[in-house]
Amino acid sequence: DPLRFKRKPFPYNIFAVVALFVVSMTLGVYQHNYPGEFSAFLYSMVDGMRAISEYLTAIWQEALALVSQAL
Repeated sequence: DPLRFKRKPFPYNIFAVVALFVVSMTLGVYQHNYPGEFSAFLYSMVDGMRAISEYLTAIWQEALALVSQAL
């Protein structure tokens, strides 16, 4: 039925924007109520990300070294 294809698909990015807004509001309220805990949580999250990226970088460098040795 040709009418069905003319209808635009539902804009799902609205959901993404609303979810982002809700998350940022929640984080803002949490930061306002428990500033120390929130910053500690944030710092631990950043430390975890840094550790993961360093780990991946080390693996990548080892893989590159193995490849260059094989070549």
